[in-house]
Amino acid sequence: ARAAGVGGAEGPTQIRSVVDSVVRHWKARLGPVRPVTRRIARHLPEVVVDPRRLEEALYELMDNAVKFSPEHSRILVTARLIDDFVPIDATPDGPVAPGAAVEISVDDLGIGIADDELGRIFDDFAQADSTATRSFGGLGLGLSVVRRTVEAYGGELVCETEEGRGSRFSILLPVVPIEVVED
Repeated sequence: ARAAGVGGAEGPTQIRSVVDSVVRHWKARLGPVRPVTRRIARHLPEVVVDPRRLEEALYELMDNAVKFSPEHSRILVTARLIDDFVPIDATPDGPVAPGAAVEISVDDLGIGIADDELGRIFDDFAQADSTATRSFGGLGLGLSVVRRTVEAYGGELVCETEEGRGSRFSILLPVVPIEVVED
């Protein structure tokens, strides 16, 4: 399944290069005011995505981390392999074996999200707190666009948060087995 506006340039993509590009951008933009740290597991497999679209999605998560956390607080970007990923749209018709996925997470020490707001943050034109638009700016489209992009590649966008303590947004992308073709 493809989301509108996704497709065409996808192919095997090195996650490290995507994460490095986005982190470099944000380090240059924020300077010494806000530390941005990255932790990337060695030997991550490639995932099949449009690297530009993945960069845009990760950029949006970073933008939210900066926007909704105090100045001088750190932002951590991690990438790792997980082996128990089951796509959210897995069919109930039969057992779905968990598979490998690459998880890219952005952690902040920001305002967090209240439990009663968590269910709607991925909707179009939504922000967790209706006063947040006035305080922090934005249309509330970012997370819905990220979600659609990630889901177009068979992945999932997950949020772990605690109000007043920060959030972790994770992009989970399935590792597609490479087909070996012998001539």
